[in-house]
This record gives sequence, structure tokens and C-alpha cells, in this order.
Amino acid sequence: MKKILLIHTKYQDLGGEDIAVENEASLLKENFKVREVYFQNELTNPFTQFFKILSNRSKKNMKLVESEINNFNPNIIYIHKFNI
Repeated sequence: MKKILLIHTKYQDLGGEDIAVENEASLLKENFKVREVYFQNELTNPFTQFFKILSNRSKKNMKLVESEINNFNPNIIYIHKFNI
């Protein structure tokens, strides 16, 4: 069975895009082995968030995605929305 790694960053408030991703994941699971990686789009500290935006990356999130790719070994990586 082919494997799909689904990556998505959720919004602060549940909305249509997040629900669409959940529905797509459910549909994909009917024919594929799916592993989901969700990140939360949080603004806890505006100062820290400013530097994350400037650098356009989070080492913690990048390591998590790299680990998931190496451990799950997906045939397909489906990125819906990913803010690293």
C-alpha cells in the first residue's frame, strides 16, 4: 500500500481550510496509509514570531518533518499549508 505523509499548519481558529484537510485525510485513508503531521499557527510572543517570519524557519519543525520522512518513508508528501 502506498504511503502519504500529509503536512498542514492549522489556523488559530478552526475554519474551512482545516476542515477540508481533515476530510481529504479521511478520503485518502480509504486507499493509502496516511500519516498526518499538524502544526499549530500560534502567535504567543510577537517578538519571537517576528524573527521566525524573518528567518522563515523553525529548526524544531524542520527536524520533526525530516524525522517523519525518514521514519515513515512516504511515497508521496502532501503539503497543504506548511509554515515552518
